Amino acid sequence: MLLFGAYSEGFRPQTANRNAGAPANNQEGVYNGYLVPAIAQTDELENFEIGFKGSFLERSLQLNATIYKTEITDLQISRFDPSNVAFLVFIENAGDAEVEGLDMDFTWLIGERWTISGGMSFVDNELSRVNPQLEEIVVPVGSRLPWTPEFRGNIRARYDFPINDFQADGWFQAAIVYTGDSRALSTCNAYFVEDVTTQVFGTGSGLNIKEEGGFCGTPLTGDDLTSVTNPDFVDVDSNGDTRFKAARYEQEAYALVDVSAGVRRDGWTAELFINNLFDERAQLNVNATDYTPSVSTNRPRTIGLRFGYRVE
Repeated sequence: MLLFGAYSEGFRPQTANRNAGAPANNQEGVYNGYLVPAIAQTDELENFEIGFKGSFLERSLQLNATIYKTEITDLQISRFDPSNVAFLVFIENAGDAEVEGLDMDFTWLIGERWTISGGMSFVDNELSRVNPQLEEIVVPVGSRLPWTPEFRGNIRARYDFPINDFQADGWFQAAIVYTGDSRALSTCNAYFVEDVTTQVFGTGSGLNIKEEGGFCGTPLTGDDLTSVTNPDFVDVDSNGDTRFKAARYEQEAYALVDVSAGVRRDGWTAELFINNLFDERAQLNVNATDYTPSVSTNRPRTIGLRFGYRVE
């Protein structure tokens, strides 16, 4: 058994914006007095962790686990907001964040031929402070950080066996990899983006949207109000103004299955594999920064044959 603890620090250097000091094109509501920051300040990270690595069950089971807590100060984010600010990407400090998590992995030799291995990750995180200039522009305090599932996990099973007639060794292997849902971006304007998409293309993106609580952006009046494509996108705030509700696109949970079978003899190996057995289209990344939502997906079902030779 090995027990350990660690403390670490990290940072990203400050960054200057090309359009520094430019006032927002929209000077109403939350954008009143808004200026593109000349510099996005250095964001800093502090990380504390403790864990263990150990062998159990007469060394047939290897188990590793780590718990950690991370605090991020002045988190840097990049934004593209041509409808309100300027037609250039710029970087600013969204606020502070806290992350707590548990990572585990294991390898278990069951009998002489079966091996099961896997890992999992649990993450609890939130935006703990919002830059006052970005209130009701980014998601509110308590919201999850983007692109971070609360749970990830994988498990693999492998069966090794002799092929006596050929003086070779063979194996079968299967793996399942699961990734939980997550949120895209730090801004709260998914309903606005979806409304723009519907007006431009005549239909929505079809992506899931999760509300974050509260409102986003400036009050809607005149044609901006009457042209809203879905009344569920908006609500009336405490001042009686109609505004888009704060929301983000959801990157849906997915599970991928891989299988393979192979043979080894005299340093030579041959393996037949099928990756993404059920041809799942996973949402690896939802990008809505340019007001046209797009999705990056994984590879489709892939069938292949590998050959190898090990040089002693």
